[in-house]
Amino acid sequence: MKLLVRLLAGRWARLVLVGLLAAALQSTVATDLRPFGVAAQPALLVAVAIGVARGPADGLLGGLVVGLVADLAFGDVVGLGAVGLGIAGAIAGMLLLPLRDPPWWTRIVAMAAASAAGEAIHPVLKTLVGLDGWVHPRVATVAVIVAGLHLAVAPMALVVGRWASSTAAEGSG
Repeated sequence: MKLLVRLLAGRWARLVLVGLLAAALQSTVATDLRPFGVAAQPALLVAVAIGVARGPADGLLGGLVVGLVADLAFGDVVGLGAVGLGIAGAIAGMLLLPLRDPPWWTRIVAMAAASAAGEAIHPVLKTLVGLDGWVHPRVATVAVIVAGLHLAVAPMALVVGRWASSTAAEGSG
């Protein structure tokens, strides 16, 4: 038990663990519950939660790690999802930069906005690497729906994002 606690005290281990959990949720629950025909994106939600909780640099790093775990879990083009989630995490952190001490609701709105951006970025990245047929008008609709779905669970995701990206100096609890 002490070994497990020590392992989870490391930031990298927590990011990978949360990435695995997000990938598991994305491949099970999110695929079964599809409001308006659109699945929520838990890995994207975690990436933007880290960005909102810790800022653009940690959002980028957290998104890269969580995205890489998701890429490996889904057998997608390895690194493509990581780049997309890293960009989304950084966007989430940048949205709050102008605010000195943002209230809780602005963090939630920033997570929804960054989720929409992250959902729209992924098809563009796929097109840039030569995978055709991903950019079409439905992308905007899907981005808005994903943002709405993420809005509903953003407060819980923010807690997870803070925990996953906390440093040893901040403690693991």
